[in-house]
Amino acid sequence: MRKLEAVFFDLDGTLVNTITDLANAYNYALEKLSLPKQNEADYKYFVGDGSLNCAIRASNNSELAHEVHRIALEYYDEHLIDYSEPYTGVYDAIEVLLNRGIKMAVLSNKPDFATKKIINTLFPKGTFVLVQGKEDTMKLKPNPSHLLSMCEEMDVDPRNCVFVGDTNVDMKTANNANMIAVGVEWGFRTIEELEQHGADVILEEPAEISSLPEIFETLDD
Repeated sequence: MRKLEAVFFDLDGTLVNTITDLANAYNYALEKLSLPKQNEADYKYFVGDGSLNCAIRASNNSELAHEVHRIALEYYDEHLIDYSEPYTGVYDAIEVLLNRGIKMAVLSNKPDFATKKIINTLFPKGTFVLVQGKEDTMKLKPNPSHLLSMCEEMDVDPRNCVFVGDTNVDMKTANNANMIAVGVEWGFRTIEELEQHGADVILEEPAEISSLPEIFETLDD
């Protein structure tokens, strides 16, 4: 029977509830450009596949989307964790995995500077082997190329890993990398979306993260 070697996490809506700070940043940019602001709840569907795509959806204005993106990221850099915090139970569950010797990493479609700053601020040093956000040369999830590169760097077999996330993009990423796809109920999207896009299992609450080694064994073919 194969054993779980590593757990890869999405960031927004999976480890940390970032939605208020994200909405505030884009709404700040929209207001600066005299565009209508969006409801915070709508941003749960605007985010997930890159910050520029979020700006395009929020602005609904192709001519101004890049300027919205620029202003929003400048604001966001100064307000990353005004309201953002890990979901209740995440810290304890991750500590259990650490104590069991499970390697962990984070791969997000949000800009790399923001991904690293949030993780480095909210989680103890050494929690994650690798933390990676979107850089200019990277392909966005669900393309699995960078996830597979991280596996190689961590010396783990993708078939012995799980990817945990809250959107269809995350489930597709896991499937494309030949990993177990783990959806979470507490994130930004619905259970139906996760199931429709290939979730192998869905966790009801963050405490269940600590049981991923056992869950992996039950799903191992």
